[in-house]
Amino acid sequence: MLVSNASISFATEDDLEVLGQILFEAQGPEAVMAFFFKDWPAVTTMLPFMTARARMKFADPHSKVLKIIDDTTGEILGVTAITLETGEEKPDRDSTSIAGASGAAIPNIDWEFGAQVIVGLQLLDEVMVGEKHYVISLLAIRPSYQGRGLGTKLMNFCADIADEAGLPTFLTAFPGAHSLYLKLGYEEKTHYDLDLGGYGKKYRGFGIYRSYGMLRQPGTASLENKP
Repeated sequence: MLVSNASISFATEDDLEVLGQILFEAQGPEAVMAFFFKDWPAVTTMLPFMTARARMKFADPHSKVLKIIDDTTGEILGVTAITLETGEEKPDRDSTSIAGASGAAIPNIDWEFGAQVIVGLQLLDEVMVGEKHYVISLLAIRPSYQGRGLGTKLMNFCADIADEAGLPTFLTAFPGAHSLYLKLGYEEKTHYDLDLGGYGKKYRGFGIYRSYGMLRQPGTASLENKP
């Protein structure tokens, strides 16, 4: 069932604790997390890291953090961030920077694995070199509210911002989100494959994990809105 009584507004640093919790709950189950966090799914490690990711966006003058809330209860149901980039700067993908933003050392992280993920994300970023654009990141909806149109609502809000500026929008997608972004008018421009079977304990049943670099041109309609 779609959630009709939800509205979008700009988040503040007062929301950090809740935003970190939402990111932890929504993105924690991703396959790569079981490799990056040695004690996955321990909240004591993952929650500070997720919160620090949001904190970095608040510290970036070119980023806006958005929240979607239940108008009846005031509960924050989801989050995303939109960042304006010139195409000339090098996005900070370093996971150690995120850990540093937590204000304290975060233990039980596999930095070697994290470095490989960073290499892949940087390759995806090369698609937008030299082109001014927006980047979408941190999209997360509380698990109990997923599949009810809230992620789409946040993404459409960001699309309106990009369309008003006449700029394309870029994002990197988890495998499970790929189909959603296609429906919202994004095209797959590149991808990066990481063999999870080569990390951690043997015979864990993991294989190739594909991350997508996806682009939406200004004014592109979602599949649902196309005639």
